[in-house]
Amino acid sequence: MKNNSDSNVLVADLHTLADDATELARRALVEPAQEKANQVATTVRKKAKKGKAALKRDKRKVEKELRRHPLEAVAIAFGAGLVTGLVFGKLS
Repeated sequence: MKNNSDSNVLVADLHTLADDATELARRALVEPAQEKANQVATTVRKKAKKGKAALKRDKRKVEKELRRHPLEAVAIAFGAGLVTGLVFGKLS
């Protein structure tokens, strides 16, 4: 009976050791990775917000220039379309 009791204690100790190792790995690997991921996500959100603001600002600048020079804008668009058509027309 003593051997059975000893093996039960050994099995319990092995389970405790496995649980402790899992917790140690979680603290050493998972938590720092989650913290870094949160930092990266915050940085990405800030940069995306700045980029969105810059796009809005640039859009307003382009619209203002188009209104100030409508004929030039149409000529540029026509020229770009013509060149694109010629390039892709020869490729097909």
